[in-house]
Amino acid sequence: MSLPEILTILLGILLSLIIFDGFRRALRSRKAGLKVDLMSPESIEEVLQDNEEYSDHKNRFEENEIFDKKYKEEVHLEEKEEEEEEIKIEEKKHNLIIINLSSQNDVFSQESILSNYKSLNIRIEEQGYMSILDSDNKLIFTLLNAKRPGYFMEGNSSSDVALVLNTDKINNSVEAFDYMYSFANNISELFGCNVLDENRNFLTKQMHDHLRTSIIELKRKQLAKSA
Repeated sequence: MSLPEILTILLGILLSLIIFDGFRRALRSRKAGLKVDLMSPESIEEVLQDNEEYSDHKNRFEENEIFDKKYKEEVHLEEKEEEEEEIKIEEKKHNLIIINLSSQNDVFSQESILSNYKSLNIRIEEQGYMSILDSDNKLIFTLLNAKRPGYFMEGNSSSDVALVLNTDKINNSVEAFDYMYSFANNISELFGCNVLDENRNFLTKQMHDHLRTSIIELKRKQLAKSA
C-alpha cells in the first residue's frame, strides 16, 4: 500500500472521530438542557403551594373587597341617615325663634300683662301660657313663663318670660317676627327688663338681623321643597 493511500485512510478515520465526538457533545448538551428545564418535585410542590396561597389570597382579597364595599355602603347610608336626622333636628330647632325678657324683679304675671296690653288679642290657654293672636284669631307667637314650670298659675309672677315664634305654623313668619320683636322692645321699656336671645345673651342688632335672615332662608327652603 502506498503512502498516499495510508494517509487518506488515516484522514478518514480522524474525520469520523471528529464527527462522532461532535454528535456526542450535542447529545450531552441537549440532555443537560432538558435537565435544566425540568423542575424537581420540591420545586413543583413549591409552585403548587404558591399557587394555592395566591388563589387563597386572591379569594380573600376579593371577599374583602366585597365586604369593604358593603361596609362602606352601610357606613355611607348610616352617615346619610344621621346627617338627614341632624338636618331635621336643626330645622326643627330653627323653626322656634325665642326672645327672652329678664327683669330684676317678679314683674310678669297674667294680670300685669293683660292690664297693660288690653288692646291686644291675647288668649289664656288651659296650659297656663298666653297666645298672642292676630285679628283673625290666628296665632302669631306665644308668651311663656321662662321659669319652671313654664306657665303662669293664677296669682303667681315671674322675673323672666319667653316669647316663642314657631315659623312652621304660620305663613307670614317674617312679619310675625317683626311684630314679636317690636312687642319685646315695648315690654322692655314698660317693665324695665333686658331683651335677650335664646341663649340669654343680649339681643344685639346683629343677632336680630341674623334671626330675621334665618327665617327668610328657612321659608325659602320650605317653599323649594313644596314646589
